[in-house]
Amino acid sequence: MKLKRTMLAAGLMALAGGLGALAQQGTQPGSTQPGSTQPGSTQPPTRYPGRETTPTQPGRDMQPGRDRDMNQPPGLTRMPPGQEKVTQSDLDRVSGSWPQASKTALREITQKYGLPTTATPIMAVWQNNGPWKYTIVYGTEVQHSFPAPHTDVLEQFIDFKVPVDKVGDLAQFDGSLIVARTPGLLAAWCDKEGNNFAAINLANEIITGKTTVEEARQKMAQEASNVKEGRTTTYSSGFMFEPEHGRAGDPDTPVTGTPGMNNPNRTPGQPGSPTMPGSPRPGSTEPGSPPSNPRPGEPTNPGSTDPNNPR
Repeated sequence: MKLKRTMLAAGLMALAGGLGALAQQGTQPGSTQPGSTQPGSTQPPTRYPGRETTPTQPGRDMQPGRDRDMNQPPGLTRMPPGQEKVTQSDLDRVSGSWPQASKTALREITQKYGLPTTATPIMAVWQNNGPWKYTIVYGTEVQHSFPAPHTDVLEQFIDFKVPVDKVGDLAQFDGSLIVARTPGLLAAWCDKEGNNFAAINLANEIITGKTTVEEARQKMAQEASNVKEGRTTTYSSGFMFEPEHGRAGDPDTPVTGTPGMNNPNRTPGQPGSPTMPGSPRPGSTEPGSPPSNPRPGEPTNPGSTDPNNPR
């Protein structure tokens, strides 16, 4: 009986040792146990819905139907090497979801000036097209009720130096006129190019004193009606003045005369210099000394406690 108990105990110990070895084997390199992440694992790369976590290699050609390059924004395709111009297919693809007003402006500007310089899912941009320095057609609309309800989608810029005292007048005339004083740009933002011509021509008349803000608003309503009905006038067909072509910038001037400005080598204690912790207060003659003119009721000697008997 004693021998049987001894043999049984030995068998249980051997079984326990075998289970421990099996458990340890699952964590060794080269293990193919499910869930193992050690080198040598044949488990396929994890996939998330709609894209692969394996990094895209630079320059790798994406096959049709494969997940797109995750470093590239939706709806925008890299141009093949050597292709520098936007194609009509590029333009159709990026503008597919644009509102109708944006698509109409895009078609009209493209028919007149050709394909844009740049096209993205949010805008198409032309440079130096006709009389304009920049033209932008946006893929989103902005509601505008002057001179009649419409949406602003077409923004066009020229070189124009707006006097500072006239900026407010232009804002009262048309809230979609945009003044960029530093580079010297004036832009009109509407739905039709004819309306942009009219808005900038009337802005020039406000600046030169030829018309008032209220007169310009009435004239703009008439011109917008003409554009809508297809009637062309001198206000809506081009500029009635000569744009300044790059000579309109205003870099402004630096602020001067402020204490501490434009004097990087000033010394402590001078006007405009910050007082550092532990530094003497103005009027002192040595570090840590009290002010030379004590306040009423203070002892003249810092060690005295009796104002009538200073030490």
